[in-house]
Amino acid sequence: MKLITRQNLLALSILPLASLAMLGEIIQLPKLKALGLASGIAPFTKVFCTANDQATGESYESFNLQFQIHYTTADQLDHTLTLSPTESEKIHGPYNRRNVYGATLAYAPAMTAAQRDQFIHYALVHPGQLARELDIPANAKINAVTITSHDNEKSWKYSNF
Repeated sequence: MKLITRQNLLALSILPLASLAMLGEIIQLPKLKALGLASGIAPFTKVFCTANDQATGESYESFNLQFQIHYTTADQLDHTLTLSPTESEKIHGPYNRRNVYGATLAYAPAMTAAQRDQFIHYALVHPGQLARELDIPANAKINAVTITSHDNEKSWKYSNF
């Protein structure tokens, strides 16, 4: 029984430190938030939140987006692939691997142009593993990636990557 009590006391003693990042965000004290993040034990997940568009500074909801890949096949036919849940099931590997692609696409507007273009090029052009897993032909030319909010209020189109 003493061991359980000691473990509980240890957990309770760590709780305030582990809450610093979230508390700092809630009460808008950046230094408190930074202290919590620097501790390494204060979680601050960025799930279901807003991000800021790098170009305009406007905020958008990163979880409320639709993605389309526009490409042209060797026979000069234009195609648009909408990343639906069915299409996303084609992406191989464990959840953590698949989620990186979705999260990176969702935060593409918040990235610098260089970061975003490098990710899109890597995923869809060379080596283009994501494109292959989504059944986009290897000889297809990727023209653009479009990201649209579900309410159609915001839209981003990226090309030249």
